[in-house]
Amino acid sequence: MPSRHPPNSVKQLATRLAAAGLLVASWACSSVPPSWHEEGAYRWRELSVPRRGRPGFTQLPSSRTGIHFANAISEQRRLQHPNSLIGSGLALGDADGDGLVDVYLNRLDGPNALYRNLGDWRFEDIANQAGVAAPDRAATGAVFADVDGDGDLDLLVTALGGPNALFLNDGSGVFTEHTVAAELESHHGSTTITLADVDGDRDLDLYVANYKAANAEDLFRPQERSFDRVVRQVGDRWEVVARFREHYRVRILPELDIVVRSERAEPDMFYLNDGTGRFEQISFTSGRFLDEGGNPLTWEPDYFTLTARDSTTLTATGTPISTCAATLRIRITSG
Repeated sequence: MPSRHPPNSVKQLATRLAAAGLLVASWACSSVPPSWHEEGAYRWRELSVPRRGRPGFTQLPSSRTGIHFANAISEQRRLQHPNSLIGSGLALGDADGDGLVDVYLNRLDGPNALYRNLGDWRFEDIANQAGVAAPDRAATGAVFADVDGDGDLDLLVTALGGPNALFLNDGSGVFTEHTVAAELESHHGSTTITLADVDGDRDLDLYVANYKAANAEDLFRPQERSFDRVVRQVGDRWEVVARFREHYRVRILPELDIVVRSERAEPDMFYLNDGTGRFEQISFTSGRFLDEGGNPLTWEPDYFTLTARDSTTLTATGTPISTCAATLRIRITSG
């Protein structure tokens, strides 16, 4: 596969958003703009960057942009839910159809924010009016995507311990939660979401990356989760006792002559879209997913996943794959 990153070229400008404000690019002007190079499903062009001079960004304070946002958690919540420290993300998209990019920001403790772009790098928080504040959950990830095929951007939000949410857009930037109707209810420790047309039916299917709502050390005292209380020997084999099977697995390493106990995460989730924004969860052991040897998976992968990426075609036949950046593993779909 040809490289997506031609040498000496810059294809993307990363926009980083901080609580203090925005970083705005200062573009160099020239009489003849550089030409685009078409490369199939994407294009790129050269960006002239001066060898000397000041950085090409100007920091805009929150007093200028109107973005007054902080994702802070209380000491009590941090102690009760240590996994909250994994942080939260944001989503960018034109929520109200006015041609300007709006900003959705997640909070782990308190209401989320939807900053409507007013133009000229000025924003206002309309989360309550838009129906997407979602103050009752520890929000981690978000993405704007048209899941029901009506031409506007809907919003999906993940939460640590749930509930994950789907908000459908009426086209004007007013949203209604449709999580239950979409069959996306979950109380796992979800972190991020990615969407792609995995089965080729022209709608967006969904992959949810899961970490864990609570670790075993947060649920059980040290003496309760000691090795001999979690693992037992049955004849020539070792197994996790029933009480702890949700949280631990056991492996035998014969080359080292040891038995290893390791903690389980919550398995990721994959959903197929019926085209109307209603989803069906597909098990990783359903035969659709293959391992590195081309054999159907016989177990649900759980890797404490932090990031889900868009599906990308890697094969000449167009077989889509799902990738998880946190694990660097590839699960190939069979159709």
